[in-house]
Amino acid sequence: MLNSVGSLSETEKQTRRKQWLAEETERIRLVRQRLSVNDFDVVCQLGRGGFGVVKLVRERATNELYAMKIISKVEALKNGHECYIRAERDLLSMVADGSKWIVKLVYCFQDHDHLYFVLEFMEGGDLLSLLIKLDVFEEDFARFYAAEMVMAISEAHSLGIVHRDIKPDNFLLNRSGHMKLADFGLATDFHWSHNMDYYDTQREVTITQVLKAESATSATAPSPRSPASPPDSPTDDESFDLPPHEKMLRWRDKNRAKMAYSMVGTFNYMAPEVILREGYDSRSDWWSFGVILFEMLYGFPPFCAKTRKQTKNKIVNWKKALRFPETPTVSPEARDLIASLICHQDERLSESPSRKRNNLTIQSHPWFKRIDWAALAMSQAPYRPDLDADPSGDAAPEEKPTAPKAQETQPDGSSSNNPEWMALLEARKNIAFAGFTYRGQKRRDQKQ
Repeated sequence: MLNSVGSLSETEKQTRRKQWLAEETERIRLVRQRLSVNDFDVVCQLGRGGFGVVKLVRERATNELYAMKIISKVEALKNGHECYIRAERDLLSMVADGSKWIVKLVYCFQDHDHLYFVLEFMEGGDLLSLLIKLDVFEEDFARFYAAEMVMAISEAHSLGIVHRDIKPDNFLLNRSGHMKLADFGLATDFHWSHNMDYYDTQREVTITQVLKAESATSATAPSPRSPASPPDSPTDDESFDLPPHEKMLRWRDKNRAKMAYSMVGTFNYMAPEVILREGYDSRSDWWSFGVILFEMLYGFPPFCAKTRKQTKNKIVNWKKALRFPETPTVSPEARDLIASLICHQDERLSESPSRKRNNLTIQSHPWFKRIDWAALAMSQAPYRPDLDADPSGDAAPEEKPTAPKAQETQPDGSSSNNPEWMALLEARKNIAFAGFTYRGQKRRDQKQ
């Protein structure tokens, strides 16, 4: 390359420099270009979950289809979901340009009232729809998709991410029938900025500062040169600063975590250590995978019950509740793998060798002996989605994930719907999601 450049004439060099400068100028322009919802046309609504609505949209500039996840800022702030949204944005942007098994993030942007995630559109639907359609998977069919789920979960774990909501709804199929992991709305990498306790602390500090400022303002008579601030608005911008830098660093050091304790996820797929809040890590995702594997082979989750309370009781008492039906017939290797996942977290199989299971990993388990892991992504999938189907067709109702609720209330416990509190919420909308905008590198390149 150096020799070829050195052999160029001065005129050719100048031409290349101008070309490079033009390309770099266009790249910077695209990076700075502000996206809005008006850059997309809505095709239909794909679904609604606990964190917002998902719509199929077409980008006007490229005519490409994407899935757009739309989240209300007010609802996110009222429910204390800042950490989940921040984590989803950060984690998806971290893997967007190099992931094989995670649904790619293309853009993130916001307006005054909403946050927008623009993601690759997986035309084949989700695993839940496929389970509803087929009821029970043949073992070879289940093995293929179980292997792809292992790859997806392992890829997330290799980046330090615990998904915390592994369920059939969150595995999506592309047009060739291959699978990717989606919806990182409850995921965490244990970073202090993705911890809900940090945002609770920040919220309390902000509220205290605002109330003190309002109290001081009301106690001081306004002068002709200094008109009083409106009673239903913050008195100054400093009221909304983050905690002092030293306090934030002390909070971070105090709350460094290697395990999570929040009860989040979807009940049928929760691990017992999550329900009991005993402290859990990435091994909780493998319990959820074991539940899905059971469901694929037998047609129902192993701990399903009429009520959530009964489901939780079955999960906590899994040693008594886990039973393998006599029909359909399932191989001993498959049952052994399930039993190696639906068990105590210290004995659970994962991507790391288990000392209690003869250094076995999930990928080395005998049930997967016929899987060529290196060629899995390029192999032919056993199922080809019907792309003629209307993506706006009726889908199974989605069970809303359980997330800790932190409703905004005043210190005296009164309602948060008064004008002062709504003004505070309005102000927080402007600062809570700073730095949210994202544009994927590959998307920038394609637009040049």
